[in-house]
Amino acid sequence: MLLFVPIVFTTFVALPVSFLWQLRPSRDFGPFQRQLEVLDSSVRRVASSNQDFVVVVGSVSNASPYPWRALQLEAQFFGPDGKLVDTASQVGMEDEILPGETRGFKIRTEADQPASAYASHKVFVRAAREPRNQK
Repeated sequence: MLLFVPIVFTTFVALPVSFLWQLRPSRDFGPFQRQLEVLDSSVRRVASSNQDFVVVVGSVSNASPYPWRALQLEAQFFGPDGKLVDTASQVGMEDEILPGETRGFKIRTEADQPASAYASHKVFVRAAREPRNQK
């Protein structure tokens, strides 16, 4: 009888609740988007034997009360006249970024423009997902 109770509980209560918990809708990132902030970033051009790359390195901070993962970062590159000349998006940081934490990132993309065209840049956090193991 003592073994029967834990088995019944696990089979008919714990497993179904655990399964249903995974099916719940995830937290909407929209209200918290501005709380994931790119603190700093720098851009450099890297030449390889057959292609040049633009690499953006920086850090992002999570001021929201929730952890997030799979951050989608977008880098926008502007020419000397301030006009948009190129963009790069990357989903990175599969590890969670916890509340109050700062993490580094790197975006690497093929350079579509000459080096002089990349006069300035901005980086944005466009999307993120709630870790599914949150309760």
